[in-house]
Amino acid sequence: MREEAYLDWRENELLERLPVVLTAQEAMDVLGVGKNTIYRLLDSGKLRGFRVGRSWRITKDAILELTGL
Repeated sequence: MREEAYLDWRENELLERLPVVLTAQEAMDVLGVGKNTIYRLLDSGKLRGFRVGRSWRITKDAILELTGL
């Protein structure tokens, strides 16, 4: 039960500290995936994002949607 309580606490901490808009690098860190995976997710539409010039931006809502939180 203690582990479950910790995981709930950790999830809440992550949600509170997550910025509204993330760069691709920040999204990689949060999701724990590599560069190729994050761009594959963006290109396939599984992860919603938008371009600012040549850079990708991913919203907090898109991260939550992908992870099912």
